[in-house]
Amino acid sequence: MTLPAGELAVYERDTVRIAVEGDLDRDTRAQLLILEARREVLWRSGEAPVREGHAAVPVEGVSPAVERGSQLLLTAVLFDDGGNRVYASDDSAAATLAKAAVRPVRVYAGRRLLAAGGATPIDLTGAPERAMAFFPVQADGTVGVLDLSGDGEVRGYVPAAARPERVAYRGGALAVLGAGGGEVTWLRPDGDQWRTVRRVELPALELELDTLTSAAVRPTARRLALGCADASCTALYALLPSGVQVLDGTVPDPARAGVLRAISETDSAQRAHPGGAWLVLPEYGEAVRGDTSVAATVFRPAAGGRDLIQRRDGASMCLATALGDVLVAAGSDGVAYAAADGSRPVCGPGTGIVRIDDAATPVARLSSLAIHNMLAEDRIGRIADLQLSDDGASLLVLGEESVAVLDTLLGVRGTLPVPGARSVAWLRGSGQHRFAVADGDGVSVYDALRLTRIARIPLGPTAGPMVYLARASGTDVIAAVIPGGFVVAPVPGP
Repeated sequence: MTLPAGELAVYERDTVRIAVEGDLDRDTRAQLLILEARREVLWRSGEAPVREGHAAVPVEGVSPAVERGSQLLLTAVLFDDGGNRVYASDDSAAATLAKAAVRPVRVYAGRRLLAAGGATPIDLTGAPERAMAFFPVQADGTVGVLDLSGDGEVRGYVPAAARPERVAYRGGALAVLGAGGGEVTWLRPDGDQWRTVRRVELPALELELDTLTSAAVRPTARRLALGCADASCTALYALLPSGVQVLDGTVPDPARAGVLRAISETDSAQRAHPGGAWLVLPEYGEAVRGDTSVAATVFRPAAGGRDLIQRRDGASMCLATALGDVLVAAGSDGVAYAAADGSRPVCGPGTGIVRIDDAATPVARLSSLAIHNMLAEDRIGRIADLQLSDDGASLLVLGEESVAVLDTLLGVRGTLPVPGARSVAWLRGSGQHRFAVADGDGVSVYDALRLTRIARIPLGPTAGPMVYLARASGTDVIAAVIPGGFVVAPVPGP
């Protein structure tokens, strides 16, 4: 009997496959044992029959005595009704536990779920009021539905877009960015199903800044955020960075040339902006050092010429050309945030993060006060992620070795050292201000007001985004991307 090679990582309701050789009685069963270093048994699995040279042994009901995340030992034993017992071995049959072959093992909290085809999801978004999460499946143009109301189940797949890459949820609407950034599909629930209510193709646009620069605005598929155009959130829009290819002239930073693009969910809001979207062109402000004011004109190529779709006098030259590869977050009433993905600011001093007001309109404005707050701030270095709380009152910023909580005008409320942090997520669907931070061994939950840790969940190493949702049952749940799928676990009280 041979155990899997290497160190094992197992979750509740996993199955461990054991290879078995030789002639065995039909009543032969296999059982897993988890041992501490002195080979004292901490937990025994249920029994699994041996069939066709292997046994698939389920991991269920693991004892609390097995410390989650700690390195322990795993072995297996075969036995039959006649009292014969054989332990796992790497060479010959082992008759005693002391001589059994073992493998290092870590038992993690939560349940592991496989994504379609075993591919690692590249994005994940949560719907707290539905206790669901959604993830893109690029291979077949669908969005997977992850039910988080219980232990976690992949409930099905919704046809969405060609090569879906990013997903975002807000206020009952699911937006899917696909086709290499070339289209946005809006979906709404219809009973137990999800129905496409609008699909917007995003053609390349032409942007002219005075007479100095002519550029082609091309779709990208790096980021996607959903915001509300008004305070009551009756009108939703999607915000995504788009690349700019300079055709003639220069821009302040060619390496990150780009502009934010906004797409409304509804047809009525879209009619004022032909071409399927409008560009977010903040007005020029003296708070941005070295910036200049330009007249920005946007065209859509058409047969025999081009159509004028947008013009903005007095636009910021830098912010019209330097937002191609940024992190974005959107709130209510047209407030949005953009941050350079890295250590360089967007447009010089004070613009590591910028606040844009009226981003859902063609007359976007830059917050000078937010820039002044950033100018005085030296606790935020390289930025890896940006998350806005449900109420829009707090911004969570993941740095290289720390997490910072900011107010709406980018004043820092506090910072927290978190070496090795990989992703962050606000608690959604609850009035409590809490957030989660994933690292190489699991997830920690913090109180955002006191910046104190209130729970630690050893989920193992994660590999991407996560969601942290409040459920109607009164318990919170975390779902995080791991290689090949997800891990789902309840958050311990209080």
